[in-house]
Amino acid sequence: MVALSEDGECFSWGAGQGGQLGLGGYEGTAVPQKITFPCKDPEVVSVSAGDSHTTAVTKAGKLFTWGMGGRGRLGHGVDAITGEYNDELTPREVQCTDMAHAYQAAAGGSYKSSHTLVLTAGGYIWQAKDAIMADPIL
Repeated sequence: MVALSEDGECFSWGAGQGGQLGLGGYEGTAVPQKITFPCKDPEVVSVSAGDSHTTAVTKAGKLFTWGMGGRGRLGHGVDAITGEYNDELTPREVQCTDMAHAYQAAAGGSYKSSHTLVLTAGGYIWQAKDAIMADPIL
């Protein structure tokens, strides 16, 4: 589970498989824990929890993803050294220079077919599978 406070802070709890809680490990927790972002005070405005990964969008339009990295669902592409998708155990900003201001993101699908959809400025929808696609899908 993931929740957003009125102050733009994120909290997560539940099963930790794949690192989707964003708390730095694979362990689960029954008590909500605050998620720490790599930037100072990101003011999150939207969160979405999928089966194996989680997304967050900030007021500044930045997209963060974390959890199970398989099948490119996080949008970070493959590791340059290993050539594999990495799990992200804490929030990591998605780097896509072509993608405009993100407004909302959805983490969806099941373990074997997860993906991320992102609504951006101009009404475009982007999809993360192997990485954030170079062109919007809508």
